[in-house]
Amino acid sequence: MLLEYNASINAVDVRGYTPLHVAVEAGHDTLTREIIKNTRASVNETSLSGRTPLHVAAAKGFLCCITALLENSDDVNAKASGGFTALHFAASEGFTDIVNLLLNDPRTDENAMSETGLTPLHLASLADRGSTVSLLLGNKMCRKVKAEGGLLPLHLAATAGHTKIVAILMNHYLDHINIKSLDGFTPLHLAISRKHEATVLELLRSDRTEINLQGEGGLTALHLAAVSELKLDIVKRLVESGADLNIRDTNGSDRTEINLQGEGGLTALHLAAVSELKLDIVKRLVEKGADLNIRDTNGYTALDLVSRSNPSSPIKFMERLCYDLFRLRSPSN
Repeated sequence: MLLEYNASINAVDVRGYTPLHVAVEAGHDTLTREIIKNTRASVNETSLSGRTPLHVAAAKGFLCCITALLENSDDVNAKASGGFTALHFAASEGFTDIVNLLLNDPRTDENAMSETGLTPLHLASLADRGSTVSLLLGNKMCRKVKAEGGLLPLHLAATAGHTKIVAILMNHYLDHINIKSLDGFTPLHLAISRKHEATVLELLRSDRTEINLQGEGGLTALHLAAVSELKLDIVKRLVESGADLNIRDTNGSDRTEINLQGEGGLTALHLAAVSELKLDIVKRLVEKGADLNIRDTNGYTALDLVSRSNPSSPIKFMERLCYDLFRLRSPSN
């Protein structure tokens, strides 16, 4: 009705939104089509933040409006402020139906990068959008792209602690698991430094994970675990997975607080003894200064726990351990 009275179709509000922007923002499919059909309103008109109506529809999740806009858009890869396309917005919000529609448009650039080098896959990974990540990975045109800082989607997911996304990405890009950022850190380093324990365990599930890779300053996963004060069972898992207790950082420090007591007063040696780790690992812990006399909150030492957890046959284990420790601490050695 307003159009019949020659209302300006190009008038804008304080955001720079035209009536078409506003119609799309409200999800009014019929009105959107009416404006496009009966006026000369441009579907490519941008707001103050550089958003076209297509950007708005993608960010809001209005599939009904997207179809009409795509039919009349001259540039489906137009970039808003920050360098984000409609696919970026939809991927970040996890609107898989819109992502799928855009991916099926031959004009869409699946690997469009923002000003900081982020692709739609980067954003979906960072936002914990599992279905969208899987959809993007299923697109053959989706390439391996590093963002600013040399960051892959796996780096971002690990940093954010999105364990399910990490699993999806590892399944598709297993070769990414040991790639370092420009700072020299792998996804494992990043997950440990942010104390995302479930994500750390997920990364350690792969036998392709290189535990002893050194990042900036020569720091390994074990160094970072000690500094981050992760639960001792995570430290134990790192050791079980082959973490080298003897690697030093560029300052000559091993940074491993070997006698750190966690929940229940347990040290790494307590956990090693209870889980019956190989004796060479137990010895390595002692070599690094693990104290055999530290007691947990129940008053038990590591050797006490061996007896309690293996009442039927603790003697052989303890005899071998004591013999090796005697040799280790003998003045003649």
